[in-house]
Amino acid sequence: FLAGKPGKDGRWPLDGTQEKFKVKLRDLKGMEELIDREIDSFFDRGGVSLKSTAAYFRALDFNDTVPRPRAAALFTKALTRQPLPDAGKKDLEDYLMTRVLAACARHKKPFQFHTGNQQSWNIVANSNPLGLNRLLSTGRWSEVKFVLLHGGYPFSREAIVLTREYTNVFLDLAWMALFSPSAGKQVLAEALDLLEGHQLMFGTDCANLEETYGTVKFTRRMLAEVLADKIEGGYWTEEVALRAARRVLHDNAMELYGLKD
Repeated sequence: FLAGKPGKDGRWPLDGTQEKFKVKLRDLKGMEELIDREIDSFFDRGGVSLKSTAAYFRALDFNDTVPRPRAAALFTKALTRQPLPDAGKKDLEDYLMTRVLAACARHKKPFQFHTGNQQSWNIVANSNPLGLNRLLSTGRWSEVKFVLLHGGYPFSREAIVLTREYTNVFLDLAWMALFSPSAGKQVLAEALDLLEGHQLMFGTDCANLEETYGTVKFTRRMLAEVLADKIEGGYWTEEVALRAARRVLHDNAMELYGLKD
């Protein structure tokens, strides 16, 4: 909603936000209350995580030190349909992201970030998970579990090292079994070396039952082949491999999202 200009239909993005949530926003406080109310309601109804697709539209270099007075002034400009300069747009987005992160911290829930694989109209560099390094390095968000989706590909090594560096970062290889099993196996092999099965999982990102079934079969095959190579090469024992497999396919996600069998 912070495009800073009207859409093709001539309507300003905030108009749609107010209509969707049936509110009349008058200032930043109203927006903050809306964010808190919707997120609280989502988690109270059983939601287990939020997801950001910001990387489709901008880089992930969020700044959590934007002063509230600046954010309030920028939001007022957006409300009164004044175009925001790029720097102002980023500052306001950054401030509101910290509000969302604060809600996740309050509920102790994970936050998924789209990283890596982009669509054809997106800037690939925007999806580099290293953009999140600034948020992680402050220590302010240690209560939030950051989930890096899609293995960060093609920035997979950056994603793996980021996950190894921070105990509140998790790497999810969702989608990789579909868009490139070869890349998925390579990333999985390196991630297992560095993470030993911890903070690592394999979601599906599928839209229907058939796709989910096929992806699960591909995922199990990929994992079996990677682990077999480690056992045959003498790097891992079968016991260690089986323990890692259970973590990647089940235990890590169940613990992260607070799920029960």
